[in-house]
Amino acid sequence: CVLSANCDINLSLINAASESDGILQWDIESGKCIGAISSPGNGKSYRCVKSISSRGILIAGGETEGFMEIWDTKDRKNIQIFDITKTMNENVQLLKADSGSSTFTSWKNGNNLWVSDLDVDAGGNWVTCCGGVEGGRRNSNGFLTVFYLQTRSLVSGYSTRGAMHSATYHDAFNKILTTSNDGTIQYWSRPDVTRVGQTQLSSGCGYSVSVNPINSYIAVGGAGPLVDCFAQLGNRSFSVSF
Repeated sequence: CVLSANCDINLSLINAASESDGILQWDIESGKCIGAISSPGNGKSYRCVKSISSRGILIAGGETEGFMEIWDTKDRKNIQIFDITKTMNENVQLLKADSGSSTFTSWKNGNNLWVSDLDVDAGGNWVTCCGGVEGGRRNSNGFLTVFYLQTRSLVSGYSTRGAMHSATYHDAFNKILTTSNDGTIQYWSRPDVTRVGQTQLSSGCGYSVSVNPINSYIAVGGAGPLVDCFAQLGNRSFSVSF
């Protein structure tokens, strides 16, 4: 089962995060699957993937194991693996938390944390990664983290009351946008993640957020049959039903 995909134009490849077959690669011109850059059957379930063509690397996140990996896309070699929980617990001085949310130190390493989404900024230097921890997906706490690729290190993180389902960079507004269980789109400063605002969505839970690279419009999909569209942060312009 393929859960997400990302295009690497420089290498003419489509990289896909798979639930059971690793990270699959398709050749764009031929449309054929040319293999996997991680070993199928390695016990890991990949939820999200982003390629950084300028650096020749690929970032992948784990569905249930709570990890983030960096891969060399040309040589298909694993460069680094981050255990998100362990990384945050080792850098508690960089972290913030909502009132009433679980603290990072209360999370058990790897077993109860899931990565839902990640994104890379336009310059290819910063990675944001989000997800949830404890309980079911509609009842868990969540997290948002930022890593700096030059040093491959955690820069900041935030523990939230609701599970985070989607995160994306909005380079024109210099913000990180997220959606979560609480039915809002949230706006965060970067790279030091601090929530600077939020807007209620039409649906009770936000599952995905994306930014149009041409006009910077924001689209958010959620639990209901509506897609909310924003021209500016904080002001919903219109909604599309389907």
